[in-house]
Amino acid sequence: MAHEDHLKSIKKAVILYLFLVLAMLWVPAAVYLDVVILKHGMPEYGVTEISQELSLLVITLLFYWMAIRLSHQRGFLLLVAGLFFEHADSRIG
Repeated sequence: MAHEDHLKSIKKAVILYLFLVLAMLWVPAAVYLDVVILKHGMPEYGVTEISQELSLLVITLLFYWMAIRLSHQRGFLLLVAGLFFEHADSRIG
């Protein structure tokens, strides 16, 4: 039983690692897509800019979700989520 638990932990860690690697590779891929493939340069509303906005949205929602689940850290998590939301809001308006 303990052996299966260790294998599950390792599997979850490997999946998380691969997800984080793919997330980090998206940044240069988005720039490459804008500049080389689409030949837009760095436009105001290109793949790179839209990716940044979506990243801010996901980060903000994750911090809000964690604030709901982790009551002992709620104040800190809401503060951080609010800062990301404020940054996203200042980019839009």
